Order: sequence, then C-alpha cells, then structure tokens
Amino acid sequence: MTEIARCGLRQAIGWVLPSILVLTGELSAEAGALAQVSLVSGGESSLASPLRDGLWLTVSGCGQRLGQPVGGAHRLRAVDPVSRLVLLEGVAGRAQGLAGVVAAGASLKDLRNGAAAVVERRVQLVAGRFLPFTVLEVRMSAAPPGTPLMDGSGRLAALVSDPAGPGKMYAIPAEVIGRVVDDLIQGGGLRRAKLGFALSPANEAAKLTRVLPGSPAAGAGMLAGDVLRSINGRPIQGYGDAVHEMFLLKPGMAAQVTVLRGKVVKEFQLQAVGAE
Repeated sequence: MTEIARCGLRQAIGWVLPSILVLTGELSAEAGALAQVSLVSGGESSLASPLRDGLWLTVSGCGQRLGQPVGGAHRLRAVDPVSRLVLLEGVAGRAQGLAGVVAAGASLKDLRNGAAAVVERRVQLVAGRFLPFTVLEVRMSAAPPGTPLMDGSGRLAALVSDPAGPGKMYAIPAEVIGRVVDDLIQGGGLRRAKLGFALSPANEAAKLTRVLPGSPAAGAGMLAGDVLRSINGRPIQGYGDAVHEMFLLKPGMAAQVTVLRGKVVKEFQLQAVGAE
C-alpha cells in the first residue's frame, strides 16, 4: 500500500489522532492539510458530488489543502474526522441520491470521465488493523479523493478515498455516506451509538467478551460468550462485520440482534444509546 493510502487510512483506524479545526471556508489538521476541492458549473463535479440541493460532499485527502473551491462560492459546513467526509454548501447541484448496499462484483462508473469501476471486494482490514467501517476495493484508474462512483441507476454508490494498489482504489460505500451525512446535516458532527457489549478482534467469531451493567444489552439478557449472528438482519461473520453494523447505528435506533448461545439461537430487541 502506498504512503498516501497509509496516511489517509491512518486517520480512520486511529494510527494518527488528528486534531481538526474548522474555520470559515477552510479545513486544517495537525496530521496534515486536507483535500483541494474542485467544482465545475452546470451541476457536474470533478472532486465533489452534489448530495442534495445546495449541499456537496467530498473526502479529505492527505498532504493537500481544502481552500476556496472554484466554480462558485462554497462554504465548509461540517467534517467527520473518522470517515473524512466533508460537507460543503453553496451552488446548487443536481442531486443524485444514494445507492443501497454495494456488493462485491458491482459495476460502477467514474463520474469524472465515465470510465468503468468494478468492486472487487469489501475490505475490513488494512495493514492488519480493522477499520471503523467496511470500505470497497474498486478496480479502476487512479482518481483523487472525493471522486464520485455511480451505480447503473445514476445514484451515488461510493466516494473514492485512497489508493489501494496498482489499478485499485479504496472507496467509502453509500451506506456509510448516508449514515455520516445525516448527522453532519442535522448536528454538524457524527453521533456514535452503542448497545453495551464489548468484542475482541482477537476472536475469529464476533463473541461478546463483556456486557456492560445497566446497558441495553444487559437489560435484554445478552451474556458474555454469546456469538453475534446478525444485527438488523445483516449477517455477522466476524469482528469486522460487527464493527461495521455498529457504526451504522444511531442513538435511539432499534436494533434486532441475533446471537448463538451454545447451540441455541436467541433474538433480542434493543435500542441503541449514545456513546460517551
């Protein structure tokens, strides 16, 4: 993996603990300057995607700077330092809508030049460390951070994040974009949620190592040793799947959790609470 990829993904997995300062019209960080955003007129974009009327979205890069974008007045609205998604507001763009879950094998299109992009796999581990959510490894030509990838229906399926090797890029998938952007629009920052149990990446299965007293998980009757099988109907095959599904939860959201306890499958109804 290139140094650019390591630099960008380090912010996501906590190798670098960025102290991000949001100013009027610019974004800076102790861990390095962030991505230059280049917009063009006519509702199209080169490095940012029109998310909805008046709002644009991009991904911060590494070793670059987010200055005054071209093509009109755009103001920085919010940033999430975990996903590095950056929300801008200004000139209205043609909103594209978000795709659903993007699976391996999906055929996408680079919005800049119409070139093909194929999702090779969903990635949870980078350099031996788990990411806070699953990213896509996409076979495509090199592209700058924030490049929109569209599905066959013209919806935003992913945003390019980092290089993943020769002829490949990592991209943030639509379900993560939707989760983060909702909070950025409503409150200016990501609100994390918890159910009240702990997992260990050392376990091949997503086995609960601890249930916190007084938590939703404890109140529902979950126990240490339970093995997660699904959250809200999405299969859990290991630690990375569980981390991704927990990232998608919002405070107050209902969570249907299925576990295996010995040889018995048990189902629990929980309500996520805000993480401190």
